[in-house]
Amino acid sequence: MSKKVSIVKPLIAGAAIAALFAVAGANLYPSIPTVWILAFVGCGILIVLALALLAIVVGQQWNAFGLNNGGTDPQWMWFGGEPPGLQQERARNELQSQGKS
Repeated sequence: MSKKVSIVKPLIAGAAIAALFAVAGANLYPSIPTVWILAFVGCGILIVLALALLAIVVGQQWNAFGLNNGGTDPQWMWFGGEPPGLQQERARNELQSQGKS
């Protein structure tokens, strides 16, 4: 699948959902012009996208913080133990930190 198709499909789906919300809003509030309803739907979509982006960035920062401070990658929890060599790496880092003090 080309990159154009993978970008166009979500845009078409988003436009269809926005149109569905706009039609529902126009039926619920006939006194409000359709252009205003489309603007509200567009702002709502932008807010949702901004919050999703914020959640992604904060989540990645949280994961990086955990890994940089001695945490184990959560994906390794499936295996019931730590990755191979991690205990040796931690022991070596501890010896190095004791040697510096």
